[in-house]
Amino acid sequence: MVGLLVHPPVTVRTSFGRERAVARCLATKTPASVLEAIATAVIQMTRRPMQPNSHRSIQDSLLSTHNIKLGWIRAHVGQQRNERADELAKDAILSTNATEVTIPLPKSSAKRDLKQRSLIKWQYMWDGHKYGRSTHKVITKVGLRSHNWPSELTQFITGHGPFPFYLYLFGKHPDDNCACGKVGTPIHYVTKCRLTLPLHLKFPAVQHREAWMISVTSRRQLINKIVQLLDYIIINEDQLKSDHPD
Repeated sequence: MVGLLVHPPVTVRTSFGRERAVARCLATKTPASVLEAIATAVIQMTRRPMQPNSHRSIQDSLLSTHNIKLGWIRAHVGQQRNERADELAKDAILSTNATEVTIPLPKSSAKRDLKQRSLIKWQYMWDGHKYGRSTHKVITKVGLRSHNWPSELTQFITGHGPFPFYLYLFGKHPDDNCACGKVGTPIHYVTKCRLTLPLHLKFPAVQHREAWMISVTSRRQLINKIVQLLDYIIINEDQLKSDHPD
């Protein structure tokens, strides 16, 4: 918003949105030249909206013109010309004769919009897909953040590891059973299998299992326990898998 006196010296008051910095410009040049200098500074700010010192760059741009003076004023309250500028701006918005101006979006806005659309589509696919359900219980919301899990923890959460239940799907094991006779899933080895008893974790009730799985990925003590379990399964593979012939 700009308030302008027609006769020199020219007085221009403008507020620069995000920083809430308000500049008072006194100039002896024509109104057009003053507005051009201010418009250039504002455009520079809007093209780099996330710069931490953008208000400083605006001041520097205005101060480079020697006949402009900067000072602080009270926003709009009690400033007659600011109030009038507000009225004119509102009238222009409501006017049927107003000229429509199209301002192209910056590249950062397009990238942000594409990212948001991609995440929404990805989330829809992740919630409705039939695969990866054990991982979905732990990571319910998609995102670009890396979890930096140890490979052993990733195998445990996804089930894609040295487990008979998983290997049997690809013909790498004669059946899906552990050597103890039960189905060889990650949960079986960490909670029920008598052959891995020293490495067991206490398995919670059904209503708390999802919270338990999430805690396994966030607590260092539990992560170390899972890493030890996977290492033990790999080292003692022949003892932990069923002894059925190929």
